[in-house]
Amino acid sequence: MKKNLAPGKSGLLTAHLKHFVQTECTLQTTKELRHSKKWRYSSRAYAQPLDYSYVALPREDFPSWLLTPALQSLFKLMNHCLRLEKLPKLWGEELLISIEKPGLDPRKLSNTRDITLSCTDNKLLMTIIARHISYKLEMSNFFDCAQAGFRSGQEATAQVIALSEIIQRWRNAGLAT
Repeated sequence: MKKNLAPGKSGLLTAHLKHFVQTECTLQTTKELRHSKKWRYSSRAYAQPLDYSYVALPREDFPSWLLTPALQSLFKLMNHCLRLEKLPKLWGEELLISIEKPGLDPRKLSNTRDITLSCTDNKLLMTIIARHISYKLEMSNFFDCAQAGFRSGQEATAQVIALSEIIQRWRNAGLAT
């Protein structure tokens, strides 16, 4: 089974969401092109070319309204969940599936691997909430500069290397570690 291709009980695949977002981007870009500056050659007007580079947009540059009906519905549903502080019961249900390891006897339990299928809608909403909380904490300088693990753009490995370097320098200087 390929990654992100097994839906939870809701049946919504990650691939569906990616397609909706791709469609939304196309519609938003088309909308922007209609109102963008035009190059003129003789009597005809042409839209200025796009550079097609991917850039993380600042939050204030996000479109204020979605154009894709599927994303509009999902947006309304998630806003209702947040407003009511309650999730649909289906979103909390998970499906446990055993997958056979290739080339081994599937009758032996040790020759299977269990996976849990969660609802994609719930995972998306929880990711949005987690990123929002993380963003607010970063903006308020909540974290100490030494805190690196589980932070965007930071890595715990660099902290371990720095700590190892400090310990080595103390040992070289004959200090207690």
